[in-house]
Amino acid sequence: MAAQALGVDTTDMTDHDAALAAADAVEALMREIKHPMTLRELGVPEDALGAAALHALADTATLFNAHPVYDPAEVLELLHQAF
Repeated sequence: MAAQALGVDTTDMTDHDAALAAADAVEALMREIKHPMTLRELGVPEDALGAAALHALADTATLFNAHPVYDPAEVLELLHQAF
């Protein structure tokens, strides 16, 4: 499991809890190595988010996503959360 690979003791954890612990461990590692955590920290200007949302809708990964996405506003909302 990913959590164990990241040094998390998953004894007596459900798979769900182990997955959450793995996500926490990845976040802690990213912060430790000072990896950018937001689009802002990556230098993406906020006024570029609208264009990014439109480009995301045309991306192959989006087209074959298990959760169909057709509304750029839905993508824009996610990008604002990541900003």
